[in-house]
Amino acid sequence: MNKEQKRYLKEIKALLPVYGKYEKRFFHDIKDSICELDAEHITYEMLCLELGRPEDLIVNYYQEIDSTYLRKQLKRTRSIKAVVLIIMLLAVVISLCRLGFLYSLYLDGKNAIITHELVVIE
Repeated sequence: MNKEQKRYLKEIKALLPVYGKYEKRFFHDIKDSICELDAEHITYEMLCLELGRPEDLIVNYYQEIDSTYLRKQLKRTRSIKAVVLIIMLLAVVISLCRLGFLYSLYLDGKNAIITHELVVIE
């Protein structure tokens, strides 16, 4: 697979809002179609003429797919993003708390070290 073919596939993958079972099959079918062309010197424009522009392929795909499946996948994707965001925020908060605790331990240790000794002779 040459550079132009990889670019074409990368654009298609970037345009897919979700990447479920049906989208994987769709992507695999596109990849097989490109491999059938099997020309080493095929350009991006030739791929667009032969198979269609990536934007048009995605629009046609989503016009034909079941809307309930798409809604379910988008909701699932949104839920996963929310969970990942919450986990990242918790990790940041826990890290900041740990950093504050370690800094207070550092200050306590620093104050515990005797640096000056005062001797009073009477």
